[in-house]
Amino acid sequence: MNSIELLTANLLQNQQKLDEIDYWLKVMNRPQGWHYDMDIIWLLKGLKEDGIKPGSTILDAGAGLGITQFLLAAQGFNVISLDFTPRNYPLLARGIFQIDVDGQDNIDYEHNYMKFIKYGQDQPGNNLMSAPSLPIKIWRALQKRPRYLFGRLMSHYYQKENLQLNKIEQKKNHSGFGTIKFLRAAFHKIPIEDGAVDALVSVSAIEHADHKLLSENINEMKRVVKLGNTLRITTSATAKSYDWFHDKTNGWCFSKKTLKRMAGIDTETFFNYNAVEKNIVESSLWRSRVDSYYANDKESDFYRRKVQRLPYLPVGIKIINE
Repeated sequence: MNSIELLTANLLQNQQKLDEIDYWLKVMNRPQGWHYDMDIIWLLKGLKEDGIKPGSTILDAGAGLGITQFLLAAQGFNVISLDFTPRNYPLLARGIFQIDVDGQDNIDYEHNYMKFIKYGQDQPGNNLMSAPSLPIKIWRALQKRPRYLFGRLMSHYYQKENLQLNKIEQKKNHSGFGTIKFLRAAFHKIPIEDGAVDALVSVSAIEHADHKLLSENINEMKRVVKLGNTLRITTSATAKSYDWFHDKTNGWCFSKKTLKRMAGIDTETFFNYNAVEKNIVESSLWRSRVDSYYANDKESDFYRRKVQRLPYLPVGIKIINE
């Protein structure tokens, strides 16, 4: 049965999954979205419930350079990593993951999010291989503005720690890992045959696609999944009665009406938006895991992790391709 579920901080109680996420975030030196822990744990639990076993082919729609594809490949799944922005082979993936980067040619489609986020060699996770020693100017500045620059110092320290962990991982046996194929395409025009994948996952990506093509995007995603199998999509939910655009993340926040249309649900769906928001905000574990990418940004809702309200809530959509 198709369903819509607001994701709560209760998902973070799965310590095993958190440890897996943390490990690959470090190995790949990736930042983490403020709700991605919940998203990924919900997806992983769902794949298990759906009977999707290692060796299966999973389409990660809107994967970018996110950690989900690497986590899945490490568990033995073969991943088709779809994104409409061109990507290079991540330097930190070398010696660990088998990635096919063919098919990064130009596509007959443009979207402003392609300019908003780029996956060049200068992105986090790509430039760590040549991480330098801490510049002397940072040490000098640290003496004058210690509170402001402490975050930069710690970030540099953890980058070096991650690089060491990456080198250790390179020496391990990866024969049980699945493959990853980078595929460049838009959601409404996926160059994959009907029913070619065993499952589809998507972490907070569809809100960055063309709002006018929302129905086409969902239908195309369903087309490539085997009949009877499942799509699991996370995105952004709003308590408002209408969809609105979040400028900070360059993405849409979807109303309950739109979410129901995405999931193909006609019956009334109950959302206790305020209770879920309270559940997340009052979770000390969630707050402690808010990435410094957000906590050090003065314009972020999560600055210094002093969060009172959330701009939107993470929501999971389960769709069975029937």
